[in-house]
Amino acid sequence: MIEVQCEFILKMAEVENKAFDLFQRGTSMIFPELKWTGRVQQKLVGQTQQSIFSLTTVWDDLAEWDIEYRKAFGNKKFIKWYSKILNMSLYGGDWKIAQLIEPYSPAKNDPGIIEIKSSYIVQFKNIDRATKVMHNGLIQNILKGHCSQRIFGPDAQTLFTWSSFWDSLSAWEKAIYNKPHKEFVKSEAWFAKWTNAIDFGGPKEVFRNL
Repeated sequence: MIEVQCEFILKMAEVENKAFDLFQRGTSMIFPELKWTGRVQQKLVGQTQQSIFSLTTVWDDLAEWDIEYRKAFGNKKFIKWYSKILNMSLYGGDWKIAQLIEPYSPAKNDPGIIEIKSSYIVQFKNIDRATKVMHNGLIQNILKGHCSQRIFGPDAQTLFTWSSFWDSLSAWEKAIYNKPHKEFVKSEAWFAKWTNAIDFGGPKEVFRNL
């Protein structure tokens, strides 16, 4: 399965006045109309935070995404909504496509949910090892949420991301820093293997579902 994300950069004046309602229509009206699975978000932490809004959808493969995306441009509601986004945005169409690593847990797409993306850079020669370590972390339930490897966009192939979903930032902090001792020891042992597979941590981004 793949996850496709498209980001748009807006002026803060548009963010304050129009953006929230326009983008929120994506999950309340447009995605159901197209039968898309995904979420519409505002970036709270990361590059150009608060001014970035994104659309994220999940597909079986690139072929399915290409077919459904083309079909969307035959839908009048989608065209009208998407045209307003493009007219409001300073920049847009920054596509990022990632291969979801199994076992895959579906994202929480409910409004208000916080998504935290922790990214890591891996050398080409270590990609197979990193994939296996991350796969084992998912099997052992050390990584709650889902993990992916970017196949299109910045740092394609070498960027691995762990996405986790929370009701709030405080809920994430409690889960990360207040683990029971056994869980802490288990996760630290796994993370030691992970740090040996990667070169360095990449960007950490926080998004809020609209």
